[in-house]
Amino acid sequence: PHVQMQWLQKFEDLACLKSLDTDISFIQTDHAGFSSLLRFVDIVFPNHLEAQAFSPGLSLDDAARDMMKFGPKIVVIKCGQDGVRV
Repeated sequence: PHVQMQWLQKFEDLACLKSLDTDISFIQTDHAGFSSLLRFVDIVFPNHLEAQAFSPGLSLDDAARDMMKFGPKIVVIKCGQDGVRV
């Protein structure tokens, strides 16, 4: 997540919408680093496995709320052929 952090910090002061498509390896290997990225984005797009890895034991809805505590206003959880949860 360090490369993503560098990019997001460059655009921190711009009045633009910032989003992040996640990678489960970020969550599994550097949870704290991934969590710190979330404060720089408006929208985050984890899939259902990434959401569950971020917030083990929580429902998808609760995992989304948990991610929102770190900064994003919108969490879009991708659920494959079942669509998305916003």
